[in-house]
Amino acid sequence: MGIAERKEREKERRRQEIIDAAEKVFFRTGFDQSSMDQVAEEAELSKGTIYLYFKSKEDLHWAIAARGMEILKESIRRSVAGIRTGAEKLMAIGRCFIEFSEKHRDYFLSLLFFEGKNLEKLHLSKKQVHDAFYGDSPIMILQQTIEEGMSDGSIRTGLPAASLTHTLWAQTLGVLQVIQNKKEVFDLFGIDRESLIRSHIEILRKGIIQ
Repeated sequence: MGIAERKEREKERRRQEIIDAAEKVFFRTGFDQSSMDQVAEEAELSKGTIYLYFKSKEDLHWAIAARGMEILKESIRRSVAGIRTGAEKLMAIGRCFIEFSEKHRDYFLSLLFFEGKNLEKLHLSKKQVHDAFYGDSPIMILQQTIEEGMSDGSIRTGLPAASLTHTLWAQTLGVLQVIQNKKEVFDLFGIDRESLIRSHIEILRKGIIQ
């Protein structure tokens, strides 16, 4: 291994250690209540060193959300393996997303944080935004699945695949966010989590599946 390669590996190792420390702080304290000073203390590094790797707290939070995207993406790939039609794969992806929000709640909340933000104001690079939404991402897997379903006749073709993809993504995120945050309201109306999820899936099934 050459010197340059060794330095690059060391740099990436340090970067991952900083993300590990930030996860502990953000997941324990909450993003808004956390500071880069706390991250530096957790990582046992100077704050200046943290800023060499991440230019802002939001930039660091994005790296955590990207980890969540990777977990979700791999879960989706496993869930659709061996399934024949686009519609069946779409249902599997929906169940996978619900499971992700439960098993990886902190990562899910990190994704929600960026869904509600103007990404340009967060000063993220074009590559970061592209990789999250247009590269090898859960959203693009969803769009490819919808296109597959339209081709095999299992999903209706009345809407452009891209529009349908982002509509379903937003609707599902919204339902899962409500489930996370509004339990007391549901209790008042006698609605449980499972019935809300079943309703969402049934609306999806009747709306776009042939």
